Amino acid sequence: MFSRRKTDASPTVTPSDVTSTTTSGKGHPTPRRKEAEAANKRPLVPAGRTGNSKAVRAAERAAAKTRRDLEYQAMVTGDEAHLPARDRGPVRRFVRDYVDARRTMLEYMLPGVLGFLILQIVAQQVSSYAYLGILIAFYLFVIATVVDEVLLWRRLRKLLIAKFGPSTSMQGLVLYTVSRTSQIRRTRMPRPQVKRGEHPS
Repeated sequence: MFSRRKTDASPTVTPSDVTSTTTSGKGHPTPRRKEAEAANKRPLVPAGRTGNSKAVRAAERAAAKTRRDLEYQAMVTGDEAHLPARDRGPVRRFVRDYVDARRTMLEYMLPGVLGFLILQIVAQQVSSYAYLGILIAFYLFVIATVVDEVLLWRRLRKLLIAKFGPSTSMQGLVLYTVSRTSQIRRTRMPRPQVKRGEHPS
């Protein structure tokens, strides 16, 4: 009998509502793909800083060259202030002076090996006994070199403990000593600062 007028249940949508709905998730519109790619293509070096970076690299190269020159001069003169870290310190200075003040068999190992090779070639042309004799002499030379190096280190270790105390670190000093004694005196770096037979201070 009585009929009610049906009302429209859908609300009216305005443009402002669409904008607020779009930006409600992140607070700003989602950027498009092209915009995101353009933002990722920013240069690694900002504009105006290329010249500065070149100047910095040039200054670093100049500083490195100056440091190398100072280290080389220190290797020649023995200046402790500019020596490389490997050779710096009173303990290593004492090791170098001790080695440089005496002759060692290891110093002549390389020339000795070359000499024995030449003798072996000649001995092969003479007789097998001569070749065998040269070979035995070479092995005796190697054994004597090892014994001489062991005795040198034992004496040097006692001197280091007596001079710098029992708490002196011996880490790396054996290899440092062997490396020093294996070089011919005139080729050693840092250059020897003591004469043959001189007692290191």
